[in-house]
Amino acid sequence: MAVACAQCEDEIACVFTFRETRSEITITVVKSRRVVADDGDVLSVAKATDYRVLAGAIAKRARAQERCLLRAIGRAAVFTAVRAIGTAREYLEQERLDVLCVPAFNKVHVNGRQEDTTVIDLKLVPCSLAGDNNNNNNDNNNVVSCSSEASSSARASLEVMTSPPSDTKKMNTTAA
Repeated sequence: MAVACAQCEDEIACVFTFRETRSEITITVVKSRRVVADDGDVLSVAKATDYRVLAGAIAKRARAQERCLLRAIGRAAVFTAVRAIGTAREYLEQERLDVLCVPAFNKVHVNGRQEDTTVIDLKLVPCSLAGDNNNNNNDNNNVVSCSSEASSSARASLEVMTSPPSDTKKMNTTAA
């Protein structure tokens, strides 16, 4: 996804949704406006991060119409970040708020290492669900209006198991 976003100059975003059993996450790719400006707070995610606490931090920032950036190193940390985003979306659902995610690769210097480390940055942009006039604030550039149903021409799905990644398990992918 990060490679696709880089190639499309951030014109696509991801939406993470739990399936009914909560044992799988569907990643929906939607066409969006280019995400520019400040990324907001940087929240570092590790494999030991409690995804529920991180989801609360994401939801708090979305309610305050603030952007944030999740930074993860390693597949277990990326898994934790994706799970937290899906959970935060559930926390925000009744308030007609949502978050869009624009993933990107980045290089950062980590203390104790000689070379820069590649990380996944997940830029989170708060949005109000389409048709909701209460949360649309045209004066605030951090919040965009988004539709929960993207058109089929601008939509693709990737289904992944929500168990932590391991070398022996395979991801199930489908295109919608």
